[in-house]
Amino acid sequence: MERPPGFLIKKTAIICYTSISIIIALVLFVCVVVSYDDLDDVLQKAHEQHPEIPVVYDKRMVFVYISSMCGIQIAFSLIGLLGALDECYALSVIYLALTFLDLMSSIALTAFHPFLKLHVAANVIVLLISCSFIKDLRKLMKRQHSINPLDSVE
Repeated sequence: MERPPGFLIKKTAIICYTSISIIIALVLFVCVVVSYDDLDDVLQKAHEQHPEIPVVYDKRMVFVYISSMCGIQIAFSLIGLLGALDECYALSVIYLALTFLDLMSSIALTAFHPFLKLHVAANVIVLLISCSFIKDLRKLMKRQHSINPLDSVE
């Protein structure tokens, strides 16, 4: 079946972005595991640079927090990756919703961390690409259903 113009580019962009997100989360997790013994020093230096960060953070708590955040990022990215690879409408819509939630939390956190402006920009771009990709998937589903009305729409 013929794809809308730009469909493959959108699909490739989503696959690349989600793959990069998975790699970043894995690298962050490995860095935290490798530097687990030095975490106390890192937390102390962070407190010295930013006094609003309390020292009471235990390195186990920080390790669990960062590990869980990496796991969540990998899970979100896998949903987007599978949605793009399988051209699955439902997974793509779920990934769009998760990207929107990530965008909202990133916008809220930019007041504390200006570096997150890059993350906000990337999320906006991925959000627009995902919306367009989902629109194209919907057109494909309608076209497929009009050709084979007895087949169920995925």
